[in-house]
Amino acid sequence: MERGFTVVVCRACEDPPCLKACPTDALRPRKGGGVLLDPDKCLGCGHCREACLIKAIFWADEINKPMICIHCGACSKFCPHGVLKLEEKEVNYAPR
Repeated sequence: MERGFTVVVCRACEDPPCLKACPTDALRPRKGGGVLLDPDKCLGCGHCREACLIKAIFWADEINKPMICIHCGACSKFCPHGVLKLEEKEVNYAPR
């Protein structure tokens, strides 16, 4: 607690490595980037967690399934310090 916390959430990759690593197609692309989990198809192998480049896939041991942020904003409601928020931003990539 003395050193604080680090918030790690899914960055909504356009081409998610976790999706490619899933052997059962339990992950499907989410509109706007990232993935959605179909828990009925998930075997609990953990390949998605290993494939995540920023280690943003956490594990629910009690159900042996991944927990992947879907950008719903629920966590921001429970942040005791008000440092988390979910906001929509338009991204314009200018050609170089």
